Amino acid sequence: MACYEIKNINSHIAICSLWFNFDSSIIQTDYHMIGYCRTKPGLKLMAQTLLAHPIITDLVIIVDDPRGMLEEVKSLNDIMCNFASLEGELIHIHYHSWEEVVKGLIIPKSPELHPKIDIKLEAAKSKNYGWPNSPSYNYTTSLFGSLYNYALNIISKRGEIVPIKPDIKIRAITCLNLTLVDQSSKDIYNYLLDNNLFPKTVIDDYYQRYNLDRTISKEESSQSYEYSSRLLTITSLDSIVDNLSSTRSYYPIYHPSDLGGINTPCCVGIQFMLKAGGYLNLYVILRSNDMQNAWPLNIMGFRRIQEQVYDRYRAKLLTQNRIINLGTITTISLNAHIYDLEYTHTDPIIEDYNDIDGYYTFEKSNDLYQVKYYNRNSDLITLFENSDYEALIEEVSITIRSPSHAAYVGKEITKLYYANKI
Repeated sequence: MACYEIKNINSHIAICSLWFNFDSSIIQTDYHMIGYCRTKPGLKLMAQTLLAHPIITDLVIIVDDPRGMLEEVKSLNDIMCNFASLEGELIHIHYHSWEEVVKGLIIPKSPELHPKIDIKLEAAKSKNYGWPNSPSYNYTTSLFGSLYNYALNIISKRGEIVPIKPDIKIRAITCLNLTLVDQSSKDIYNYLLDNNLFPKTVIDDYYQRYNLDRTISKEESSQSYEYSSRLLTITSLDSIVDNLSSTRSYYPIYHPSDLGGINTPCCVGIQFMLKAGGYLNLYVILRSNDMQNAWPLNIMGFRRIQEQVYDRYRAKLLTQNRIINLGTITTISLNAHIYDLEYTHTDPIIEDYNDIDGYYTFEKSNDLYQVKYYNRNSDLITLFENSDYEALIEEVSITIRSPSHAAYVGKEITKLYYANKI
């Protein structure tokens, strides 16, 4: 949806109007989000967004349509069908008038498959969209607790039950990409400790072992399964720092000799990357990831490694009057799973309203609406200008990754428009 508002994050309903201006404050229907679409490409983007959403199962289309957009909606079922093979779950579409939505609709949570497009699912599979249960799930937040809750929620909701041994099964999804902004390894340490996720001795042991400024024994270097020890067999803290300016700053954890072994590492390797604006990011690639019993400890450890590299590199740059910032850490899990097949995660996903990459200011200069985008160091990055405020919303929206942030920016530009009409 081009511009939308969030109401109840636990609701399974999304509402979309077709250009029809609405006042959300008078709507009695409970909903997760509400917005509008104006074009067929907008419908495609909405379909992709809703299908990837872990909670929303029902979409209400407001049929009051002064511009004839309803004709375009006839293709929405086909759009949903095409994306369904990527997501493995379909959105149920309901058509209601504005008056019905205002008075209050009661829409029970629908079953897994929309009956109108069930017969098209096989046709969608035959196209090059991938197999139904192989989408990519992406989540970025500055709160570790939100990241952890999202991972367990999405696996318990979308995961397939997969046998890995005659007597062992897991619930798994593919391509889970989780990015943490700002919080430190100590923040993660405290979260694990405060929520009793692991014994303190286990947390302390992991935290101490993920230390690149140490020497490992010959026996440890040849037999260790632990990731930081393996890293130290091929490089050192100083070598990593010296190599940061190269895109080849990749370090393998998984060795060819591990193929077919008993203690095969789940982590394939890690990549350090310097990003625009002066940020040091870390990417951790895992072939398999136990999200309950291993991932929380591993991301704490890898965050600590990233901090050590950052501290050493920052000290080096200070002698050259240059500045670097600690960036994000992203874990890329090709197979993310849990062993508890009956697990139902009830904790709500924590809403994160922090600006991930920066912030915006809004003003009008002569006949142009202006939006200025700054990074977290308050450096002006981009100036957006347009005499059409709705076109400006479209332009700015491509720079935004956070849904709550997108809703805020759209609202502020709209307020700017109406303020200049008074």
